[in-house]
Amino acid sequence: DGYGGKVLSATIANFYATVTLYPEDGSRIILEPHDQFDPTAFDSLEVLQQKTERHGYYGGLRLLRATCKRFADLASKAGVNIGRGFRMRYDTTIPVQVGLSGSSAIIVAALRALCSFYQIELSDLDVLQRIPNHVLSVEKDELEISAGLQDRVIQVYEGLMYMDFNLAQLQEFGYGKYMRLSCSNLPQLYLAWVRTPEFSGKVHSNLRARFEAREPAVMEAMRKFATFTDEARQLLSKDSDVAEELATLMDQNFELRRQLLGDSVVGKENLEMVSLARSLGFGCKFTGSGGAIVCVARPGIVVDEGSITAIFNDNGYHFTAVTVHYPSTLTGCT
Repeated sequence: DGYGGKVLSATIANFYATVTLYPEDGSRIILEPHDQFDPTAFDSLEVLQQKTERHGYYGGLRLLRATCKRFADLASKAGVNIGRGFRMRYDTTIPVQVGLSGSSAIIVAALRALCSFYQIELSDLDVLQRIPNHVLSVEKDELEISAGLQDRVIQVYEGLMYMDFNLAQLQEFGYGKYMRLSCSNLPQLYLAWVRTPEFSGKVHSNLRARFEAREPAVMEAMRKFATFTDEARQLLSKDSDVAEELATLMDQNFELRRQLLGDSVVGKENLEMVSLARSLGFGCKFTGSGGAIVCVARPGIVVDEGSITAIFNDNGYHFTAVTVHYPSTLTGCT
């Protein structure tokens, strides 16, 4: 998404991020730390060490604060009265640091909660197509976290979306072309992710510098990635079973990324997870920057979820069937 490409993305109901606001007297704002992700007390130095290795140094509080700041900027420009005070609390079940958009999910949830609290719509702040840009700005501009538009677009629109981040379109309008797709012919998806993740941004390596230098291999790879997306979109418009073709495209996507970045960057644990999935009859690719893969079973493969989950668990991974979340109220698209 950050390289002028095209993507397919879906929201899933397996995990969630929630933000709740409670009215406070006057204009006072209170951001509550999460017991698990924003701890300030530990049973021992060893526990501090373990929790820091697992969750890092930053929890969700900085995301809430930055979102509130950016919301105040937008609301002031839109003439929204933001004088009411509140207490803000968050929770999330999204696995961390495996490329499943956990940070942006908290931001979008906070932005929706703020809109609900002040009785406005997201579209009252700006045209809907630019709302993902504002979510992205919370991370990139306020917190200097490297990120792209894809995750924010799907979290704002929900469902199954086709996105075209053509650079000319982005330069002219500031946002891409977003199209809602039907889930009716989407095969059952599965998700696997590492038990002990590393920082998800690692897999990008020096790709940005190579892209900005217009390295031929990188530019050609980006064109191929976009072609994979267009082919997948065409498959999903068919009435026939497309699992085999979709699984093949996913494998091709992963292999191209592996060729582009190299095994040392993709990582031994990720490679072993993909190899395991393929040995069980799945086609698969990264969900994001690494740490989790989305899988499609090839035709003829009987998926015994209990047995396959046990196999993944025995090898140090999690595994689950995916429930795609399609919103009851559809949000408009370009």
